[in-house]
Amino acid sequence: MDNLRERFDQARTKVYNMTLFVTSGHKLMGRNNQHMMTIVHDGNTEGTHDLQKGMGSGYRFRLAQQENRLGVYYPREIKEIPDHGCYENLSKAVAPYGIIPEDIPSPFNLNQHMKIDGVTGKMEHTQVRPKEGNYMDIRAEMDLLVALSALSRSCGRRQTARRADLRAVKSITPSFRVKE
Repeated sequence: MDNLRERFDQARTKVYNMTLFVTSGHKLMGRNNQHMMTIVHDGNTEGTHDLQKGMGSGYRFRLAQQENRLGVYYPREIKEIPDHGCYENLSKAVAPYGIIPEDIPSPFNLNQHMKIDGVTGKMEHTQVRPKEGNYMDIRAEMDLLVALSALSRSCGRRQTARRADLRAVKSITPSFRVKE
């Protein structure tokens, strides 16, 4: 990988594709306007993928609890506040590459369907999730370091964010599949 400073960018991805909801055929863009990846196949027919919000963290859960806003941010019952989330998982996974937590980009939240009011801009979490066996095929358009983290569906028990998977994707073998 020639440039570990290049990062995925939610805003550039939305503007390049002129949509809030990316799917098959859309490009995932970097901060330097580079085509980083192309979505070759999107098997999610039940909902969309979120490019609005960030990633969960232990601190974010605690803050929402302190502000009595857990129900606003998380549309399900949370019985016990997780001690970590995707932010901590990804931070740990990319640390060996010299990437500090502050340099981790805002995520591409696969299968996290959000309702967005086109007039007010109000966002609402949903429990819309794809069917079992759903997958997305993504083609790398450049050499990439790809880190994936996933929340458990049960989210409410300790250790809810599963570990992060890390993949170095070379443009010579550019495709990878993300399964639900």
